[in-house]
Amino acid sequence: MMTRKRKRTLQKLKQLRAEIAEYKALFDLGWEADMRGIKRWQAATGKKRTWPDGANLVVWLLKRLDQAEAVIDAARPLGGEIISESLTTRDRIGLDIALHIAAYDEAGKVKP
Repeated sequence: MMTRKRKRTLQKLKQLRAEIAEYKALFDLGWEADMRGIKRWQAATGKKRTWPDGANLVVWLLKRLDQAEAVIDAARPLGGEIISESLTTRDRIGLDIALHIAAYDEAGKVKP
């Protein structure tokens, strides 16, 4: 037969395990986002064995975001609403696509 104290202890243990699982999920989500950003930075800079400073990474990613948004804004008069709508969830397509689009002129030729 289980005592009240043991029941309370088991309930508290269950609660704490749930909290640990929640914190682990939050940590994993942040870690995966950091790794995606770091890998993009490494690919862009060619520094495969270097991790950027956290603040520098954020600045670099925000610069890329600003560039992608500028591409979307510039594409609107050219039917860019489709691009804009498809990038509403940026990670679904990726900012690299928007930056790739910036390499083409209105005629669809690669810019020099």
